[in-house]
Amino acid sequence: MSLVESPYVDGELLPVFVYGTLQPDEVRWFAMEGRLVNDEGVHDHVRGRVWDTGHEYPALTLDSDEQLVPGHVLRLLPESAVETWLHLVDVEQSADDGYVPMVLVTEGGVRVLVFVFSRDPKPSFVPIRAWRHGPVV
Repeated sequence: MSLVESPYVDGELLPVFVYGTLQPDEVRWFAMEGRLVNDEGVHDHVRGRVWDTGHEYPALTLDSDEQLVPGHVLRLLPESAVETWLHLVDVEQSADDGYVPMVLVTEGGVRVLVFVFSRDPKPSFVPIRAWRHGPVV
């Protein structure tokens, strides 16, 4: 795992893994429309723990109690990848500055960029199984 500042890691344009409000048909999906190679992405999982933050968006943490977290792998259009990446950073970090982009490998073996909540979960966070139009317990 490493922090990243660009969608290009080691010269490769990495896809983005989304697990919350940026998934297809979710409230912030509009931020991805027209910016992707495949409009719906590909369903996959990462290992971690997903939390209901109580603010209408989830948080993903990486800890010793990892579970399979469902989401979508989204491939950015190469011609606008950097612009899209900067937009995503703004969107994710506007919610809370605890979200940082990291490189993970999905259960399907795809190296992806994921916004992870980098701090300890707040006492108000509730563990959930997934986020689909809200928390799934």
